[in-house]
Amino acid sequence: MDSMKVSAKILPKEISEGIFILKNSLKPGDKLITLGAGNVRDWGLAFLKD
Repeated sequence: MDSMKVSAKILPKEISEGIFILKNSLKPGDKLITLGAGNVRDWGLAFLKD
């Protein structure tokens, strides 16, 4: 099994700022897992739409 690199990010409250961070952090083939409460679903949808 290939070595898996795991990293965590704490994103700012503003979704648009967080999307910028995610785009610069994720590479093709990476998986995004969101954990939390509140607007976590909104984050995922905004990332997929952008």
